[in-house]
Amino acid sequence: MCEVRLGKLGIRAMWVDRIVGMAGLVTLSPVMALCAIAIIIEDGAPVIFVQQRVGKNGRPFRLFKLR
Repeated sequence: MCEVRLGKLGIRAMWVDRIVGMAGLVTLSPVMALCAIAIIIEDGAPVIFVQQRVGKNGRPFRLFKLR
């Protein structure tokens, strides 16, 4: 594991990122729920599409998206 050192500005930025991320998640979750319902009505389940991709240093990861 690599050790990360954060100064005052880094810790503050980390908390701002978390708060903004949580606010965005709470704000957009009803929109995403409506999209999921529309996908189910139009195409049926499953709503989430999973794709295997190659990331940094050739490391594979799974990407989740709405269809």
